[in-house]
Amino acid sequence: MRFREEVLAKIFTYITVVLLLGVVIFEAWSLQSERTKTKEIQETADTLRENLDTMISMNASLQEDNEELQEFQSMWLPYAAFVESSEVLELKTDLFIRPDLIPQEAIDAAWEQLLAQQEEEQEDSGGSSGTDEEEENTLEFAFDNPDGEDVFLPLGTDAAHRRCCLVYTAAFEKREGLTMELLYEVGFDAEDGSVELDENGEVIWRCVAYNTGEEWIFAEGEE
Repeated sequence: MRFREEVLAKIFTYITVVLLLGVVIFEAWSLQSERTKTKEIQETADTLRENLDTMISMNASLQEDNEELQEFQSMWLPYAAFVESSEVLELKTDLFIRPDLIPQEAIDAAWEQLLAQQEEEQEDSGGSSGTDEEEENTLEFAFDNPDGEDVFLPLGTDAAHRRCCLVYTAAFEKREGLTMELLYEVGFDAEDGSVELDENGEVIWRCVAYNTGEEWIFAEGEE
């Protein structure tokens, strides 16, 4: 009888240990789940906080950019007003149908630069240069951009009297894929504000400077 009681006591003890172990395991699993959830919530909160900080920073940056743009607009407003005048389209049309207004010296400079580039490429490739110094300049520039929008930016240097207008534009050489920047000056009559014309009735365009890709150079006759 005593042996039976001892066996039952051991069985109950074993069951109790198993139950306690199960409770401990369940509590540990619950605690780990809570910790995992807490960690996920914390990571989500950190991510949201970082996104919020990024948005605040971007908003501040956009506000600064907007202020700079407004300052730029205020500074250039007197010049931009001239761009909206009715003569702009007429000036552009007149210039773009007259590629002969591109200075020959600028075309020659672009040609020399092209030859130098070709010679350098020949030397880098190890081949002999086939460039002939007496080769004829065959570059043909035009104001129309074959690959996109044309460039025509007029800025009045005296918006009140409209006595002068600077025009920034670009000319393109389709065969060689060259681009040349040009700066022209157009004068206006101080009395009636009309565009200055030559004896043939054509608009007087003065090329002030040009850039064939390396630096701006004053055109001959300009200071």
